[in-house]
Amino acid sequence: MVTGSSGFTGRHLCALASKSGYDVVRVKSDLMDRSSLAEEIILAKPDLVAHLAAISFVGSQEKSSFYSVNVIGTTNLLDVILELPKTPDKVLLASSANVYGNCDISPISENAQPSPVNHYAASKFAMEQLSRTYSSKIPIVITRPFNYTGRGQHINFIIPKLVDHFLEKKASISLGNIKVEREFNDVQMVCDLYLKLLKFGIPGEIYNICTGVTYSLESVIE
Repeated sequence: MVTGSSGFTGRHLCALASKSGYDVVRVKSDLMDRSSLAEEIILAKPDLVAHLAAISFVGSQEKSSFYSVNVIGTTNLLDVILELPKTPDKVLLASSANVYGNCDISPISENAQPSPVNHYAASKFAMEQLSRTYSSKIPIVITRPFNYTGRGQHINFIIPKLVDHFLEKKASISLGNIKVEREFNDVQMVCDLYLKLLKFGIPGEIYNICTGVTYSLESVIE
């Protein structure tokens, strides 16, 4: 069962899971509509759950939505899972490496102290902390993916933004520091690791999703 199945990562994960032989159930209910969510999930009786639904654009102006969807929506989901007659074998919660903030340590390990510096990161870290109150009853694994991209990502994000400007032959583009280095991984790699963690991930553990290979925006533009 996949929440956020119509989103960028969700579409890729559903396609890969189907190709891998899973019977994929796409959650259609709003995470804030607890009764509809409960009806749908109890009917589905999922063996595995990948929770991807979230407000994920850091620059979103609707600051309260980060917390209502990413935190309250997630706890609604976990509350419904508690009502299932059979607990799923694994529940994967997609967090973000954004929770580390401006970390001075490189490479960043899962043992680094989170220090979120924006509402998106703060909401994801709050989600992680609240999910731990369910860990004695639900086998939860948490993932913290670093930057990734691929087909279908919204042009609010940097790589699609660059591609769109190039495609449209626009005369200028507004960017920040183009010398800063970030990981820009493939969404297919992320989805492959999500499926592996649904199978082999250890409940209660946090997993960074990364390669350790970074690129500057300057090199991407070139």
